Amino acid sequence: MKKIVLSSILCLLSFVLFSQQINIANIKKHIKYLANDKLKGRATGSQEELTAANYIANNFNKYKLEPKGN
Repeated sequence: MKKIVLSSILCLLSFVLFSQQINIANIKKHIKYLANDKLKGRATGSQEELTAANYIANNFNKYKLEPKGN
């Protein structure tokens, strides 16, 4: 799960870097949310994992990111 979250954060960061609109406050906001104790470590199969996954998916949609590959 950590790999998925880190990969997602890197994708969000890469979008920001490629768009040349680096906003440190926005990046920190995403990291703080995903690392927050409210998500209880995002254990596999937990409601908190689903909450984190939905947060990431919603942000991917917001930034118009599309999945690639398998």
